[in-house]
Amino acid sequence: MLLFGIGERATLFMIAMSAFPLIFMHTALAIHSIPAQTFSMAKMMNLSSFRLFFTVIVPLCALPILTGLRLGLAIGWRVLIAAEMVVGSSVGLGYAIIQSRWSLDFEVAFISIGLICAVGIVAEKWGFRVLEKKILQRVGNG
Repeated sequence: MLLFGIGERATLFMIAMSAFPLIFMHTALAIHSIPAQTFSMAKMMNLSSFRLFFTVIVPLCALPILTGLRLGLAIGWRVLIAAEMVVGSSVGLGYAIIQSRWSLDFEVAFISIGLICAVGIVAEKWGFRVLEKKILQRVGNG
């Protein structure tokens, strides 16, 4: 908050700082877990770097990267709500919950909490699960 002050830039910075390490870690671990024999075979087949990346690395790393994105979104969503409460933005579900606390409007608080849960469920069920099924079909494990 010292660097970016109060507002949307601070909120975006907090989200990026909490979500990026998870996504980066899962991507790096996925690439690191590819067996060395895979790269040897690709070299023997004389694959170009472009073809190696899109036909070998991306399919092998797609599911771990999706897991990182799933975790990053979950953490980022929580940080967004918390940042709306703390940083002092005047819009958003976190702000609505804080305002309902001071005005004793508990219906708004519970509706806001329900919307937070609904967005998470929709992102998981119709976003990540559909994408995961398509990746599994494409890679050949589903």
